[in-house]
Amino acid sequence: MKSFAFWSILCLFYACTLDNNLKTIDSPNAPIKVLINKPELEKLQLKRTEALNVGKLFKGKNDWVSALITHEDKSIRAKVRLKGDLSDHWRHEKEWSLKVKLDGDKSIYGMNRFALQRPSTRGFLNEWYLHKLLSSAGLIALKYDFIEISINGDLLPVYAIEENIHKNLPNRHNRGKGVLFKFNGDFYWRHKPGLATSFYGARITPFQEKKVKKDQVLLN
Repeated sequence: MKSFAFWSILCLFYACTLDNNLKTIDSPNAPIKVLINKPELEKLQLKRTEALNVGKLFKGKNDWVSALITHEDKSIRAKVRLKGDLSDHWRHEKEWSLKVKLDGDKSIYGMNRFALQRPSTRGFLNEWYLHKLLSSAGLIALKYDFIEISINGDLLPVYAIEENIHKNLPNRHNRGKGVLFKFNGDFYWRHKPGLATSFYGARITPFQEKKVKKDQVLLN
């Protein structure tokens, strides 16, 4: 109960101070600089234009472009792509949500794959608060925080950095190897009557289902 009260008070404090157009924050997290050369940036811009025309981002294997991520005194080669099904992630001229995967076993804050996005796409503090509550309850939670970010030298408003779900996530929370499940969004995009906006009608499927089906340990 004390832990819950602590995070509740802290959340209210942040809610009074966080602005989605804030350029800097008093944070121990070092800024992240993303550098994307012109040809690769043009690929992202083309993908964004396609998404704007149809109102949804359709993801493909060829969406990834090369980038260089600078953090503290390290420069790490990476692949990035646009993320987010709906336009709140990419309708702004410069403030796009990005999925990032670092080369090899390189990591930033212990994350090899993560998302960079405007806090508004995750309900401002709602997502941060959720993961703090999950963690305080001893449940599996993603790393989630706020950070300063620039893309090709342009300082953007404060972004959220969010860990991607990965196979080692249960181990980090002292769980054995197992299956992670998710609410499948197929019904939403097929516009099933009465189910399009409700997770109650969503199928529950394994995360990375194809890999799970090939893993004999998980299948048994």
